[in-house]
Amino acid sequence: MKKLYGFIDNNIKGDYISNKIIICILLVKLIYLIFFVICHHIYVPEDISGLFVSTGDTGSYFRQIENWIGGASLNTISRMPGIYPIYGPLYFLGGTFFARNMLVIIQFGVSVISIVVLGKIGMQLFNNKVIAFSTMLLYALSSFVSNFDIMGMMDSLSVSTLILGVYFFLLCKNKKENKWLLYSGFFLIWSFFFREIGIFAILIIGLTLVYTEYKNYTDFSISFKKILFFGLPVFLFFSIWIIRNYIVTHKFQPFRPPFSYSAGTVAIRDLVAGWGGYYSDFDGEAEWFLNDHMKEEDFPFSDKIFTSYYSLDSLIHLRRSYLNTLGETSSMNSEDKVVEEMAIRFKKSYIKEKPIQFYVFNKIKLYIKLIIPKSYGTMPFPSFQQMNFSQILIKLGFWTSYGLINILGTIGLIIFLIKRSEYWFALIPLAMITFIIAMGIVEQRYFCPMFPFYCVFTSYLVFISAQKIRSKKSMEFIPIP
Repeated sequence: MKKLYGFIDNNIKGDYISNKIIICILLVKLIYLIFFVICHHIYVPEDISGLFVSTGDTGSYFRQIENWIGGASLNTISRMPGIYPIYGPLYFLGGTFFARNMLVIIQFGVSVISIVVLGKIGMQLFNNKVIAFSTMLLYALSSFVSNFDIMGMMDSLSVSTLILGVYFFLLCKNKKENKWLLYSGFFLIWSFFFREIGIFAILIIGLTLVYTEYKNYTDFSISFKKILFFGLPVFLFFSIWIIRNYIVTHKFQPFRPPFSYSAGTVAIRDLVAGWGGYYSDFDGEAEWFLNDHMKEEDFPFSDKIFTSYYSLDSLIHLRRSYLNTLGETSSMNSEDKVVEEMAIRFKKSYIKEKPIQFYVFNKIKLYIKLIIPKSYGTMPFPSFQQMNFSQILIKLGFWTSYGLINILGTIGLIIFLIKRSEYWFALIPLAMITFIIAMGIVEQRYFCPMFPFYCVFTSYLVFISAQKIRSKKSMEFIPIP
């Protein structure tokens, strides 16, 4: 243990983190990259091209910019624009294979940087080398976000830019240099352009800055400069995006338009989420309604969700009615309207008869499902029945560490809010989680932006717990007069 403390002390000096630690992080990430790429080539070769893994959503991120470079017009909005300035020039220079594989290298490189920066966040917050080191260790060794480095989605870059934006804000608070606010605003608006949930970080940090300047007001010009430095990149790029959308759609469109699910689909998902179930149509309780893969007798809820207004027979009727809308009939729209109204009535009756269950216990259920998922879906392994012993151990190890970090991180977040003055840092993941739970959109990858915060809170909790244990042990050796 003394050697470890010596290593940490020698390699972390204030905001400086030595090349030894950076090289270790790079090697760990490189091992993960090679491991994930090999696994995808073995088990799902149809999804991977070189280093780049395609998912069901990949096309929607890249198709529009590819079509525009190919001569089509940018007259629609499919996704947020964060990837366009990065991927567009690469695609123009070398085509699809070159651009997508270069994007993986960029995501990987920025992800490595973000681990180091997350350690610096721990140092800036607590002025403690052990917390800084353990934060980097936890985040580097977890495969959760690392797996997204090779995927054609925006999760990796959205998290990395969020970490950078938070760090530069902390740097400004501690070093009192306004230039860091400019960098903070830039990376935070780009995190939002990758994933809209980044808006919460912009709002919370922006409001924290305004409140701090109001509380410590001395000179208008000084306060105005700080707010201007942070707000300038946010306002500039957000305005460009909104103006472009207005020209294209003739509407005020700050976010991408919602996906074109039928009203019946949305209503059923809301109903299932209200019961505390997964909303997804391919891996969760909503699948019973939205797909015909499951049998009617395999209803995934207990009878506790029934009310005086509906029973299992009613829900079977709702399921059959919805599945009928999937066929191409002239009455499809009217049938979908019936499904929507039925699901809404069921949800209203549930809220009316079981409000505590709906507003409290089921929200806790959703939170637990978010931080401790039933499966660790980011691993490119075959199905559980086809795994060998070593694969089961690897997946179980990653799932256990992920759940443990999130459980300890939850406790650490609560203690942080009670004991620390930097409320804004805890409010960012708290606001994101509240939004996800309120919307009922519990999906494992949506936890990516919150996970680095939970690594910080876990390190903080473990450190203060170890301190208490050590102090109690030392008290045992004090002689009683």
